[in-house]
Amino acid sequence: MKLHFTFACLLGTAMLHAHEFWLQPSTFTPAAGETVELSLRVGMDFKGEIRPFVRERVASFQHLSSEGREYWLQRVQADADHPPAAHALRLDTPGTHVIAVDSTPSLITLEAEKFNAYLKDEGLDSALRQREVAGESKRAGRERYVRSVKTLVRVGGKADPTGYQPTGQRLEILPVAPSLERTGAGLFQVALVFERQPLPGALVRAWQRKQDQLISLETRSDERGLASFDLPSSGVWMFSLVHMVRLKEVAEADWESIWGNLTLSLSALSPPASAAVAPQQSVSRSNSIHGFVSPAGADSGESSLVTGPDGTVYLTWCGPGSQAGERALHLSTLAPHASAWSPPKTIVSTPLLMENWADFASLAVATDGALWAQWFQRRPGTDSHGYDGWISRSPDAGATWSTPAPLGHEFVSLAPLSGGRLLTVWLESARPPRPAGAPRPPKVERKPGEPTPASMRLCSRLLNPDGSTAAEWIVDPDVCTCCQTTLAVLAEDRVFVAYRGRTPFEIRDNRRALFDGKSWGQPATIHDDGWMIPACPVNGPAADARGHTLGVAWFTMANGVARVQAKQSRDGGVTFGPPLPIDLGKPMGRIDLVTLPDESSVVVWLEAKSEEGAAGIYARRIFPDGSLSTAQLVADSSQTRSSGFPRAAVRADGRVVLAWTQPSDSTRVLVHEWNPAMLGESVSTLPAQPRTPAAKPEICLSPLPSTP
Repeated sequence: MKLHFTFACLLGTAMLHAHEFWLQPSTFTPAAGETVELSLRVGMDFKGEIRPFVRERVASFQHLSSEGREYWLQRVQADADHPPAAHALRLDTPGTHVIAVDSTPSLITLEAEKFNAYLKDEGLDSALRQREVAGESKRAGRERYVRSVKTLVRVGGKADPTGYQPTGQRLEILPVAPSLERTGAGLFQVALVFERQPLPGALVRAWQRKQDQLISLETRSDERGLASFDLPSSGVWMFSLVHMVRLKEVAEADWESIWGNLTLSLSALSPPASAAVAPQQSVSRSNSIHGFVSPAGADSGESSLVTGPDGTVYLTWCGPGSQAGERALHLSTLAPHASAWSPPKTIVSTPLLMENWADFASLAVATDGALWAQWFQRRPGTDSHGYDGWISRSPDAGATWSTPAPLGHEFVSLAPLSGGRLLTVWLESARPPRPAGAPRPPKVERKPGEPTPASMRLCSRLLNPDGSTAAEWIVDPDVCTCCQTTLAVLAEDRVFVAYRGRTPFEIRDNRRALFDGKSWGQPATIHDDGWMIPACPVNGPAADARGHTLGVAWFTMANGVARVQAKQSRDGGVTFGPPLPIDLGKPMGRIDLVTLPDESSVVVWLEAKSEEGAAGIYARRIFPDGSLSTAQLVADSSQTRSSGFPRAAVRADGRVVLAWTQPSDSTRVLVHEWNPAMLGESVSTLPAQPRTPAAKPEICLSPLPSTP
């Protein structure tokens, strides 16, 4: 890190890199209810002129606080004839407020010598090398540039974790906890993020002006995109960087520069009165997150993800089949360190493929390298109520598949064991089978409080590598009728199963059981929520493990209050810590959970929004000590069934891949990759507060189509 002290006599030095553009509030620490004048400034060495704050110069205007995110572009004046010098903001909520502005693009052309000097001054070594390799060093630089700037304002002398939350800007300087809590000289870290990916090797500068004295520091980000500064004092600081990319097929420019800037004030502030942030307030939201291109085309859905032992991520989904009238189960892979999915392969294509928003196909990677895929098919013939599970094995990475064999009935889960074996669980009817063609028995009316008999049970089968059966069990004789099951592989061939149970008095809390490598133990509840419901909520739990570390999350609506909760185990599912509040107050469930290499876990779930029918896929991280990160909106979604269940997997480098179905006229599976570090460091949480959900969870009043 370089440190420079520059005085007034040097301020006239013309340096291209010193032309910064930033947001300047009239005060960084207003009182609650005070109006702040926010101006756009451009200049050198943290001393600049005001630029008009008008609509034609502003592409995006965001405001983040503990109450969520607002978009304020419509508030910006459009009158360029009488441009305002500043934008007035009234900030009422105590705590940290993040205000972010993105500019509209502009064009500039510089002579070759000046352009090369500018690239060198800004540390844009990659662009310099590209020009040299392409023989362009003597060619003028045609550039399109945009600005992504933001400022942090702490209202009422209070601080909260909002300052650590990403805005979703294309280029962003993100403080890393606990940097914003420092009150004097010391370490200050920022994460540099470009298009939602860490930006390594970037030159970033820090500036502070105290009257005629300027302090400037510079450093480069490490391979994780982190930049560290040893700040000599507190007070007002500005951080800036520029990133440049080559443009393709753009007539007016060859290069695009994106300028990032952050202004803030470091001083002694009071934490929130409770020294905690309630879960429903711990949220950062972004309405438009784009990941790498999905391999699934139009008219696709019911995706599933799993990670293989080498870090390869496997995506399956349903889509158009090989022949007219057929639907197919497709497979694509994302190799370690790859940035694109492989071309899709077809696992099975049949007119009998059963597609269900809640009960979908999945895949497992065996310890011998083979792939196992399971899916569901309707029964052929006129008397074809219900569907069955099928399974097939591929020894050659999906190039060829064995003849499909029957497996289970509904909500199948797979877990690879040593020696290429496969442990499976599923739900099936606990009632005696009825003969083909026989009518369904009449429904039995029962009095309130009268016990009801079991209708579904949880079964398990251990398969040898050749597909033959090694053993079978009934794990639980009485379970909920149509909620997902989940398996988590532990050390030494032990496996944890979680599922929604049921009692004769219709208590449908989630249960767990352990497989010790030879047989299943007795089931027990994950948590005694006491949810009494006479129908299935179509909302199963999710679990994942690394070694002896296990995380499990579930949905409940006990006492009429919708909640997503989670627990951790450090002894392979034998004992668990207390329930942790995950949701933000309006959860719909549809949960998935993955455990990261550092033994923290990430929970993803669906949360209803205030807009009618709208929902979001949110993520929250559980750290090994039981603390939680703030919540992040990962993708927009819908409350409809067609939006399905979001699925997650972890890459070898710890990044998370998310797959979900985007409802529209033609539904499509989308994918997105993101760094769980974007969720921020841990924050204290309060117990979940009583609230009424804005949207009811999906209810299966009668079981999904099942065996007779």
